[in-house]
Amino acid sequence: MTQERMTGGEELMELNKSGIIGQSTSLAEVFKVK
Repeated sequence: MTQERMTGGEELMELNKSGIIGQSTSLAEVFKVK
């Protein structure tokens, strides 16, 4: 479970760096989807 959480966090960070997820609203939506 820890690994999955870390992977998800890394994915979110990568998306954030890419600029795909820049607004907190998008982040909230991603978290809701997951």
